[in-house]
Amino acid sequence: TVFEYNPAGNIFTKRADFTATSGARPWGGLTVWGNQLYGTTTYGGAADSGSIYQFDPVSSALTKRADLDYTSGTRPVNRLTSINNKLYGMMNFGGSEDQGTLIEFNPATGLLLKKKDFTKPDAGRPVTNELLAIPAPVAPGSPNSCINSQTVNINAANANEWIAFTDTEGRAVAEINANGNILGNTTVRFYVNSGPARKTGEGNYYLDRNISITRANQPLTPVSIRLYIRKKEFDDLKATPGTNLQLPSDLSVFSNSDACSPIMNSAALPVISTQENWGTDYVYSASVMNLNSFYFAKTGTVLPVQLLSFTGKREACNLLTWKASCTQETLFDLEKSTDGQQFSSIYNVQASTQDCNQAFTYNDCHAGSGKTFYRLRMQETGGPVLYSPQVVLKGDETAPGIIRLLNNPVQGSTAQLQISGKENTAALLTLTDMAGKKLWTKQLTAQPGTQTIALDVSAFTAGMYYLVYDDDRERKVVKMMRQ
Repeated sequence: TVFEYNPAGNIFTKRADFTATSGARPWGGLTVWGNQLYGTTTYGGAADSGSIYQFDPVSSALTKRADLDYTSGTRPVNRLTSINNKLYGMMNFGGSEDQGTLIEFNPATGLLLKKKDFTKPDAGRPVTNELLAIPAPVAPGSPNSCINSQTVNINAANANEWIAFTDTEGRAVAEINANGNILGNTTVRFYVNSGPARKTGEGNYYLDRNISITRANQPLTPVSIRLYIRKKEFDDLKATPGTNLQLPSDLSVFSNSDACSPIMNSAALPVISTQENWGTDYVYSASVMNLNSFYFAKTGTVLPVQLLSFTGKREACNLLTWKASCTQETLFDLEKSTDGQQFSSIYNVQASTQDCNQAFTYNDCHAGSGKTFYRLRMQETGGPVLYSPQVVLKGDETAPGIIRLLNNPVQGSTAQLQISGKENTAALLTLTDMAGKKLWTKQLTAQPGTQTIALDVSAFTAGMYYLVYDDDRERKVVKMMRQ
């Protein structure tokens, strides 16, 4: 039977009877999962080899959830163990050598899987003991290298499960629960720095580990993640003069669009996260819309402004438009030059973080008939001065119009570039990395009207790039994310 005992009143109550059909002769304790109780029987069920049952303490309903047999394993004499919304147990008989098995049961779907056959060298026939869930150690990585964990196809079958990403020895890197989002092929990589403590341009130190996640499909709703770091990494950062770290909870998670990289290449925004101990190490949990690169730095750290786009267009005046992400107040200073060398300020704006949610524009109605060069000087409060790539406009000719990427971020091997203009225009298209290094160039002719050009970017790793359009009358820069 299943019984209830009330110690306060010394009351014993029978709650349910086992039968040969549902399973008989239970052995081992009950396991709690989802406000229900789960256990195993050693006999009964379809093959008279035992069953997995569920008991509802509210209604007293006893339900057989799965039949055991000699293939999957039989005669369990221990309690089920709950890990990541699944139940695991050991069978005393059955399996390939009749030495017992290790099984996995999914209470949500009722799916029973044999995970391992015990053999005599394993010391089979487990009895009266149970599985003990202990935290896996955090993956140490390889010094100064980006390490792949694994790639998992997150589809309808596993989109609501916690999926562990580990190194080749099963040591923890990250976990993802897509919360129903179909992410497709999802890869986790991580970098571990072994040199001096890393810091941003404005002197903010950050942890020696960063974790990068790429996926085939953009989630439509937030995704839950767990990111693992080693105690030694925290201790090393804490010991660095000037960090003012005391506890692991003093660290926050920051996210940006870097590929797996030795250093932080672009602005990183704080992510709301919680910290817990993980054995002797630590885990940080968060809910995010963007699966990018994640860094760890002291809560309240300011990371640099990131320019998202900067373009110019010749109309009645020269129209300059830019957009950026800011972590605090930022001064944008628009500078102008006739030779691309000597610049002077023509407009500035002090922007709040909320202001950065929208585009900034300025009309220069005093441009000459020749080429005019523009650049942005950007500085967050207390941060370094950063400069944008230059935008070039020529005042006496009709500008070709606008360019934009139709798929940005770019998923897959092809970027779709749309160009709108009024005349045939020969142009040079250049792809650079964030440091301005040219990666490839392409000659093209822009036709009147709107056209879409397919650009092969399969040779380039995930990360941020600049796409530069130059037709000798104007120069436009668009930031491209490759996933």
